[in-house]
Amino acid sequence: MTGQFDNKDAASNEERAVQEANRAIQEARWAENAGLLDKAVTEYRKVTGLFPGLFEVHNNLANVLLMLGRHEDALAQYTELARTAPASPLPAFGKGTVLLAQGRAAAAETNFVEALRLKPDYAEALI
Repeated sequence: MTGQFDNKDAASNEERAVQEANRAIQEARWAENAGLLDKAVTEYRKVTGLFPGLFEVHNNLANVLLMLGRHEDALAQYTELARTAPASPLPAFGKGTVLLAQGRAAAAETNFVEALRLKPDYAEALI
């Protein structure tokens, strides 16, 4: 009988985590749209703490960090994304954008070329 209650508790905990993540994503998007970027970072980090494998959330977090000028933090997020989603052009493009913002044009170009290699029609990388 105890195992049945343990399963219900686990399901209930998971349901609460999903609800919390959904709420945090909504808050992060609202904060981002309102220009409250530090709050958006806080909310996106809550989600990544609950569900570390959500690509879109990590990408959004990296984008907000870039907007805040927190280049090294953004670069770390894009680097992790590249490790977890090696077929996606977004991490390479994001890394290129950060490197360009840092004045590292040659390194940025390498990443833009990588984004194009992964997706030849990726227009954003043709800057």
